[in-house]
Parts: sequence; structure tokens; C-alpha cells
Amino acid sequence: LYSLYLQDVLSLTDAWSVTLAASANGARVRIEDASGTQPELNGDHSFFRVNPAAGVAYSPRRGDTFYANYSEGMRAPTPVELTCADPAAPCRLPNIFLADPPLKKVVSRTLELGLRQALGANLRVSAAAFRTDLSDDIQFISTSGTAINAGFFQNVGDTRRQGLELALEGGSGRARFAAR
Repeated sequence: LYSLYLQDVLSLTDAWSVTLAASANGARVRIEDASGTQPELNGDHSFFRVNPAAGVAYSPRRGDTFYANYSEGMRAPTPVELTCADPAAPCRLPNIFLADPPLKKVVSRTLELGLRQALGANLRVSAAAFRTDLSDDIQFISTSGTAINAGFFQNVGDTRRQGLELALEGGSGRARFAAR
């Protein structure tokens, strides 16, 4: 697993800033039969992607920030997903590793809008709405056969995760609190 990350923040004015970033991410998943008796278990999978990100922030006064961010990411399939991906040979979980067809990497695209605001010297609130679209998401597909927990992993196309995050933080003296 390796990653190279670059970022620059451009201050357009005292109140406006733009962040530009990119990460180059790679992963290699090598699966080998340690016994040497089942070479069909062996697999060597490589994944690579350059993931861009950009954001804009507006801070009209100290302690208050409104922002919008866009970012992309990548997740490589895990060894258990890679070795349990054949619909013709479903496996039980926990899995006995078998040679199976390759899976694609999962790519995420996230848009987030939010604000952070100081409500006083010792109290801060934040809120963010996000939406993440995943391409080539991986899910466990149950075979609904006689075996319990039998099935296989497969790229299932596009899925979406979205929501709202709220937080309140503050304190006085040595006492602090946070609610999320």
C-alpha cells in the first residue's frame, strides 16, 4: 500500500480560500498458497488511482467558516473479497481461500457542505451534509442455499451514502464536552 499526497491552500482574500489536492494511491494484494499443494489459490492483484480533491471556504469572521468540498477516493478489495468472488463456487464465511475472478476497486466521490461556528468563547457548533456515490461497490451476495452464510462477493455497481453530521463542543475550565 502506498500513497503520495499533494495539497495547496490559496488565500484569495482574508475571508476566502481555495484548497486543491490530489493523492496517488496504490495497493497490491498478493495471495499465496503457503503449503504449495494448491497453486490455484495464488493471486496477485494491483490497484492504482489518482484521487482529486477541491474545496472552498468562506470565513466572514474569526471562528465562523462555511465550506464546500469535493473529493474522490479508492478502496482496493480485501483478500477475503478477492478469494470469495466466484458465483459458481460460493463460500462460507469465515472463508477458506479459493481462486476466484478479480474484483474492481471501489471509487468514491463525495460532496460535503457545512459550517463551523463559534457560539461564544467556549462553545462551538458544526453541521455538515454529505453525499458519497460509490462506483463498483462490493457487496456479499447470499446464495440462499442450504448453507448458512454462503455466498460470494461481487462488484454491484453504484451505491450512495448520504447524511447529516452535527456536533456541539465546549467547556469551562478543566471540564470539556462534545456531542456528535
